[in-house]
Amino acid sequence: MARVSRVKRNIVGVNWHLRYRLKIEDLEHKLDDMRLYVRQLERKLKKLTSSSLENPSTYCDKPYQKL
Repeated sequence: MARVSRVKRNIVGVNWHLRYRLKIEDLEHKLDDMRLYVRQLERKLKKLTSSSLENPSTYCDKPYQKL
């Protein structure tokens, strides 16, 4: 979905239906961006967990010690 420029939003005056349609369109765009970001994070997590299970010594051989 294409975003509507700020200039067009300011043109919308009393037409509440168009104003809400534009707001819904903007929120759908943000939702699409967040879904894409979540997918990227899931891929990174899957990659890191699979690599740590295959070769656990690459991260840390000893557990953390208390000071």
